[in-house]
Amino acid sequence: MDMSQKTLNITKRTLLKACSGTLLTAAMICGSISSADAQVLVKNNGAIFAIKPGATVIVKSGSVENDGLVDNGGTLIVEGDFINQDTANGGATTGKYEVQQDWVNNGRFQADQSDVELYGANQLITGTNSTTFYDLTLTGTGIKTQTLDATVTDTLALNDRELATDAFKMFVTNTATGAITRTTGYVSSLGAGRLSRDFANTGVYLFPTGSSVGTTRYRPLEVTPSTANAQTLEVRLANVDATTDGFDVATKEIDLCEVNDLYYHLIGHSAGATDDVALTGYYDLAADGAWKTLAHWQNTPQWENIGPATPGAAGGLNSVTVPAWNVFTPEPFALANDNPTIDTALTSSTDVSCFGLNDGAIDITLVNGTDLVYTYNPTGGPGPDATGLSAGTYTLVITDTVTGCNRDGIPYTFTIEEPLEIGIDSVIDPVSCNGVADGAITLTVTNAAGGIQSIAWSDPTLTGLSVNNLSAGTYAVTITDNNNACEKTDTFTVTEPNALVADATTITPANCNGDANGEIDLDITGGTGGYTIIWSTADTTEDLTGLGAGTYFVTVTDGNGCTDSLGNLVVTEPDALTLTASNDTTIIAEESTTIEVLSTSGGTGTLTYEWTPGLTLSDAFAASTVATPTETTNYIVTGTDFNGCSAVDTVLVTVDFNLVAIPDGFTPNGDGINDVFTLHHSSAIDLVEIKIFNRWGELIHEANNWDGVYKDKKQPMDTYIYQAVFQLPDGSSVNYSGDFLLIR
Repeated sequence: MDMSQKTLNITKRTLLKACSGTLLTAAMICGSISSADAQVLVKNNGAIFAIKPGATVIVKSGSVENDGLVDNGGTLIVEGDFINQDTANGGATTGKYEVQQDWVNNGRFQADQSDVELYGANQLITGTNSTTFYDLTLTGTGIKTQTLDATVTDTLALNDRELATDAFKMFVTNTATGAITRTTGYVSSLGAGRLSRDFANTGVYLFPTGSSVGTTRYRPLEVTPSTANAQTLEVRLANVDATTDGFDVATKEIDLCEVNDLYYHLIGHSAGATDDVALTGYYDLAADGAWKTLAHWQNTPQWENIGPATPGAAGGLNSVTVPAWNVFTPEPFALANDNPTIDTALTSSTDVSCFGLNDGAIDITLVNGTDLVYTYNPTGGPGPDATGLSAGTYTLVITDTVTGCNRDGIPYTFTIEEPLEIGIDSVIDPVSCNGVADGAITLTVTNAAGGIQSIAWSDPTLTGLSVNNLSAGTYAVTITDNNNACEKTDTFTVTEPNALVADATTITPANCNGDANGEIDLDITGGTGGYTIIWSTADTTEDLTGLGAGTYFVTVTDGNGCTDSLGNLVVTEPDALTLTASNDTTIIAEESTTIEVLSTSGGTGTLTYEWTPGLTLSDAFAASTVATPTETTNYIVTGTDFNGCSAVDTVLVTVDFNLVAIPDGFTPNGDGINDVFTLHHSSAIDLVEIKIFNRWGELIHEANNWDGVYKDKKQPMDTYIYQAVFQLPDGSSVNYSGDFLLIR
């Protein structure tokens, strides 16, 4: 029977076993197969191969080559290749194809709602025509590899398998977010290969991308559209350093610290709207390190930050999510660590309100960055904002403590300005004379923003910019402006000359009474110089000389007309120097007598003496001296004081050339002068005997030099009688007698 005109209907589960050495005929399915050769076991030669729903056909250890029609409404299990050379379908229902080896589509495959399961090892999705699957399920072992583009319109179930699109694309057109399922499987691609997904809602779309080239990695990407508008993105994981593909990870904008050099993603927009989507990139913290954002290779060309990103974790992996992005040309995207970045447009600084204050501030608006340390120089922080700043230039380095990123240490720079300092210039008139209140201060104010609001002096009685009638002292003023109530306080010192003082430091008296050689030494201090001096003597010199004893006064006037006067300047003189010497006396020839200065008065200090003539004196320079004149001599004694003043007295010593001299009386009063009664005689004769009697003839003394005492009693004032015998040189005697007075 011609099988091209017949349909093989399978109505119950049938195991077709090949009949060795036979061919397919009109009555049966025949063929030859070797499990080692995986040869074609079933070939329909243009016939319709129909499997009804609920029926299962297993082609053991061989392949199916369809060059007619496979109408599979049930289950077709092929332990070899499924080769579609013509038309195959899903039986207009949920037929299933289970293929252990390659899926080869050289014809037309109408998937209907069928499920194609590749359950073998290292299988190919190949052929000359792209296959559009409804459901594609990957099981078994090894890698499922595409040699051409393929499409899934419902579900791509990866399970634990790697789907290698190679340089081709897998299109998943089902817009449901769950259109791709997996346990540990992933999609890998090379070159222009991509996993493409259609979006039509705002759910999370998984791109389970990975690679077994080099280091095996599963690094998925999630896309969350911001709208339900239809659009299509396609993704590939490039499991190499992007630099090797011409996207140098060291070429980056300043806001990026580093770009992942282990792998990167290629994300392309192929159709539909270009609305924003959220991109979530996953990484293995232990294997890949820590990452905080996503970078995009832009047309500059360089890697640029597309953050800020939000960290997360799922399925044992960490993630970063950029909430809105819609630029996918060029296609490279990579995990990156961004430098902590501020929004310079929203970051602001507040200038110091008044000169010299420290109320400036820096308000940072952060674009991105977490786990940050803020280092201000010279001061500020430790947080992002700095307050209490004075005017100046501040730099800020923000360091991520996790990644160490800090813009390569390049700081942000801020300048805090301050208004000009209120200027206060002054003209100060000092007090003219010490103790007078005629000083003045006149101020000129500059840089008072908005004008002067107030002027406050430390002395509340003072007002305005010009103040007068000031005593010497320090005055403070506070000027407040109208803009920010900025203040400037300054102090001013009104000086006064030192008090004009005329002082008679030395008054030198006249040396001697009646001299005109006294002096007044005037010392002038203070005032302002240019002194005018007027003495009571009409002199105008500072010092006076040649002054006699008297009272003087002076008035001194300085250059400002300040005066000081001194009165009662007394020039003294010593009392007149007087000197009293011994009374004139008479001596017997060849005898001596003492002459002396009896008293002095006046003068200055201890006197020195000089007697003239001095040849007959024992000491011509003593106050008391012994005179032995050979003739009557008038001795002159001159007493000179410390100042050279002198006084003079004389003592006349008369020489009596008689042998005996008998005094008329004596005065025994103990004053050392004429205290004894003595008979004076020449040394040429000897006193042999002397007797002294009172008026009653009673002998009361028998010796020369009577002191007026008899029997231990002072004798009264009276006249007494003496009797004396002298022996002359020739041995003869001579008698003398007479009376004398005892005077008390």
